[in-house]
Order: sequence, then structure tokens, then C-alpha cells
Amino acid sequence: MIVGMVSMVSAEWRVTETNQLGSLLVFPKIVTENPVPYKLHPLKYSDVDTVVSITNTSAHSAVRVKCMYVWQECAEYACLEYSGDVCVNYADGEVICHCGPPGNYHPCEEEEDVELSGGKCEYEPNICVTYAWPTSDCAFTLTPRETYWFSADSGEGSGTELCEFPGEQGELKCWAVDTNDNQIRWNYLKGEAIIADFDFGLAGKYNAYGFQVRGVKNKGIPGTPGLLELNAAVPGYDACPDKLWFNIFATDQDHDSSYDLPGRPVANDITLIPCKQDLRQEGEPTVTKAIFEVWDENEGKLTGIDQCVACFWESLLVDPSFGLGPSQGTPLDLEDLGTDAASIRVDGIASARVCDGFYNDILSTDSPLLGLHIDRFVIGYHNAYSLEGIDADSPEGRCMIKGGMTITTPHGEGIETTGFIAYDPRN
Repeated sequence: MIVGMVSMVSAEWRVTETNQLGSLLVFPKIVTENPVPYKLHPLKYSDVDTVVSITNTSAHSAVRVKCMYVWQECAEYACLEYSGDVCVNYADGEVICHCGPPGNYHPCEEEEDVELSGGKCEYEPNICVTYAWPTSDCAFTLTPRETYWFSADSGEGSGTELCEFPGEQGELKCWAVDTNDNQIRWNYLKGEAIIADFDFGLAGKYNAYGFQVRGVKNKGIPGTPGLLELNAAVPGYDACPDKLWFNIFATDQDHDSSYDLPGRPVANDITLIPCKQDLRQEGEPTVTKAIFEVWDENEGKLTGIDQCVACFWESLLVDPSFGLGPSQGTPLDLEDLGTDAASIRVDGIASARVCDGFYNDILSTDSPLLGLHIDRFVIGYHNAYSLEGIDADSPEGRCMIKGGMTITTPHGEGIETTGFIAYDPRN
């Protein structure tokens, strides 16, 4: 009996892909406000939105879809201090205060109660937003061949259900459910997302990861209600890859070639999310350590770059804070890599020494990851205007007139069958 079970499972092993339909869709990056790379605009947040579209490709039956956002900030927290947190003075003079766990600062809501004092922010008690775990959700019904779309910023779109994302950055998971919100098999869902930067006229589209279900009939419940097991078993959902591979072109932060060499990005960033998510009301975020192994185009290897990931992690690869411990301050730019191109392999592991307690005293764990890679390119500039205090002839003072943005998903290596999504079906 055990031998038969093993044979049945191994024959059905499948890993999620972004070019397939699924019963579960994962959008690894949803953004509604994003810090612009400093060479594009050094003092400003860009006006960004993500437009999500989900299609029921079945020609014969309607289906209900449940979606849940996961915020970058993860779970509930308050201000660290009522004074001394980060204060950003934007180009238009508006003062925005930031508070929250280190590395996850966000704008406080009640900006009118904040005073600028000595370059630091002073808060009234409880001024910070209190976020609850998991985050927010929405649900809607798709008729046969219907495409439902919505703006993450406003929540508005083609239907009457609002699917608003209350955060600035995060991820979105959507899956087919029955009338009791139990997960069901419906391998007819297709998902896409467009990230648009309206300030700079940049936009890019990516496909959602599709997880298929096998071993049960259409609209049957695979496994335990409220638990999506990403284990490639029968019944079960496709698994996540064991490791991720990214290809990058290096940015040049110390010279002007980023502006003058077509094909070299001025900024590239990577997003990672864990494949283990407990989204129940009593659940808690997953914390894992992402290990970055980097090979330049001449096969030279750069190791020792680690990053703790909780819920959602995103960073420019030239960010001075990229990496942890001995690797902190090791940006992956042309100077560090020494070659124009490189490949990166990422693996999520437990690390008691590095990541235990990184977020709310949660112990770290092995976790497969999903991800996204964004390149921003600039082909031409002109000096039409300059920000106050910025030399119009400097790279920072230039105004972009031609540019582009590409969004790609990494290739997976191997299979990891321990992923899951837990949620409260009747929430």
C-alpha cells in the first residue's frame, strides 16, 4: 500500500509555472507606491499602481475566486518610538514620517499631527497604523470566459467587488473556492498583473504563478478545507521549486555608462516571497533566510550574501543595506561583480543564528521561495529642469525622456514539497 502511494505521488510530481493555468494563482509583487531609484529621481516616491486581471477560461461553468493580500509589513506592530524615527522631506516640501520594524518603514497615516523637529519626527501616541494579520481579502464570481480586473490602489475595476490593497508593496494570492470558501479544483484560472509607473511612463506585465490540482474532480476539495498543500501529491497542488535562478545585468553606480549604454539597467530589483504562508487569523508569518549565490559571466563566484525574508522581501540590488551580517553593504553592481552580467541562485533555509527573532521573535524555517525580477532601463535624458539643489548637468538632475521596464520570473531548480497556504475558509 505504501509502495503504491509513493508511485502514485512521484508520477504526478509537478512544479508551479507562470505559463500554465491553475486553481491557485500567486502574484509575487503588488505595488501601489514605490521608492524611485535615486538616479531617476532622488527625492521622491513615484506614482505606481498594479492592475490585476484574472480569467476563467472555462466555457461551461462559473467559479468563485477568493483573493488575499499579504503586506510587506507582515503583521501587527506599533511605532518603535514616538520620536526619532525616519523622516523624509520630499521634493514638494511635504513631510512624511515613517515608522515600523527596521527595514519595513511605512508612512504614518495622521501626517497632520506630525511636527518636524531637528530633522526627526515627533509622534503623538498611537499615531502609527496598526496592521492585522493576515491582511485583507476579497472574493468575486467569474462567469464562463469572463476576465475580472481591478486596480490594487483603488480596488475598483470591471466588477462591483472592491479588491483594494491597503499597503504599499506586497503580494496577492487568489484561488478557486466553493460557497463556503473551501478551496476547490478549477484548473481554468489565468492571471496577469501590470505594474505601471505613471511619473516616468514605465510599465511591465508578468504572468502569475499557476498551481494546478490533480486527483479530484472539478470543483472537488483537494485535502483538508482551509489548507492548500503545495506538495505535488494526489490530491494536492503543484509544488514550489527548491531554488530560484535569476540572470541580471549589472548597474554602474559610479559612472555615467548606465545612462549612455543601451541595455544596461539603471536599477534592478528582486522580490522574494515564501511558499509557506499561514494566513489564518491566529497564524503568523514565515521567516526564512535567503542565501544568494552569485556567478559572474566568467564563472567567478561571490558567496556570503544572505537576507532574512518575512512575508515579502524586495530590494534594489545596489541598495547599500543589501545582505546581512558580513555581507551587508555588498551591492551587486558593476564594481562589485566586475562583469556586465551575472547569474544568481537563491535558496530559503532555516538559520537560528541569523534570522531567528528577525520578525516578532518568530523562529526561522526552511521554505521554498517564489520571486520576480524587475529591470529599469534609460536610453536618453535631457536637462529640461532640475530639482532644487541638484546640478542640472549631473545625472541626478537629468530628466528621463526614453526608458523601459521589464519584469521576469526566475527559473526554478528542483522541487520542494513542503509549501502550503493555510487560511480560514469562512472568514
